[in-house]
Amino acid sequence: MKNLFYAFLSLLLLSCSGKNIDKKSSITLFNDCIFNLTNGEILSEPNIAAQKLYENYFNNSEIQIPLFKHIKHVGYDIFVGIPVRTSVDDISKTVLEKHNRSLSNFISEKNSCYNQYLLNGSYIVEMAIRIDDKSLFYIAAITSNKILADSLLSFNELSGRITKGRQ
Repeated sequence: MKNLFYAFLSLLLLSCSGKNIDKKSSITLFNDCIFNLTNGEILSEPNIAAQKLYENYFNNSEIQIPLFKHIKHVGYDIFVGIPVRTSVDDISKTVLEKHNRSLSNFISEKNSCYNQYLLNGSYIVEMAIRIDDKSLFYIAAITSNKILADSLLSFNELSGRITKGRQ
């Protein structure tokens, strides 16, 4: 009986610890959408410095995109914004107008647009992605590392990190 109790307690602890790992590996957004985290990324509490960084680099156009989530990593910052009353096309046009000299990394598809460029010595990534008719997200990132910008913050990597369905 004592062994059965310890086996049950061990099973309970293992199942609880597995759930905690899953919760730390993704962030719930809204409309059953999640943003999957990679190693070393943490959800950062909103603060004035993050808000100011976001507004200086990313939220400075006619399109309103309030900051929703800030993800911190040693080598970069990722910001998730919620575009208000706009579309992927409108965001795409804004990116084209704002950075028309640096469109070598620009990608535009039906439900997403992406641009990566160098500004003031930092690699900037901007992406708008529509998951369904109700879910439009703006993902922005800043890093000083070109390798991170080309790999972890690439169009394919970032677009694959937002998924539909709770984990």
